[in-house]
Amino acid sequence: MKRFLGRLTYANVMASLALFVALGGVSYAATQLPSNSVGTKQIKKEAVTPAKLSRASKSALTGPAGATGPAGPTGPIGAAGTPGTQGPQGDKGEKGDPGVKGEKGDRGPEGPSDGYLDDTFPGGPVTETSARFGELNVPAGSYVVSATARLISTGAGASNAECLIVNLSGGNGAQTNVNLSGMNDRKVLPMIFAQTVEAPSTFAIQCETTSGGSSVSVDTMNLVAVKVGTLHQ
Repeated sequence: MKRFLGRLTYANVMASLALFVALGGVSYAATQLPSNSVGTKQIKKEAVTPAKLSRASKSALTGPAGATGPAGPTGPIGAAGTPGTQGPQGDKGEKGDPGVKGEKGDRGPEGPSDGYLDDTFPGGPVTETSARFGELNVPAGSYVVSATARLISTGAGASNAECLIVNLSGGNGAQTNVNLSGMNDRKVLPMIFAQTVEAPSTFAIQCETTSGGSSVSVDTMNLVAVKVGTLHQ
């Protein structure tokens, strides 16, 4: 007791008295405040929170929804998604109608062809020493040369002969052979030859008998040379 009284001061006494009065005032306010005595002036700012309001009060304080605001700007394009799996192949479609026929094109330029022909060569007997019949002169160039010669037997027995196209400046085509059975037997020999000549040249038909005792003559003949752009052999 002496220890407690020794520490008792005026400050301690006043603090204890103030606490007693405060506690007594709170008890009185909680039990003695008359009805409707608390208004907006007595309520501390932000003392009433939404959690302390009743459902009816919240409904009464809630106004109608406002008008829809304007749309915001378009956002940036998102990243591309992963490609999906390939679908099955579709059915084959029906065949379409034929297209409209196009217009006729322009005529192309003239080609390099030139033709040389002579069928006025005289005939004559065929011997074993290569008789030549006719001559066809052409300028330099590439040529396809064709000829025909009708051979006739002038003897009683069988005869044999062969003919070919020759270039008097060098070169010749393949030989064509003919067998004649007797007097006045006639056959036509076809011949062909292709050659490129660097200078003017002369083509002719050359025939000869191939067996002893043959008696053959050339009756009619013709020789044709056609100049072409390129020979492909």
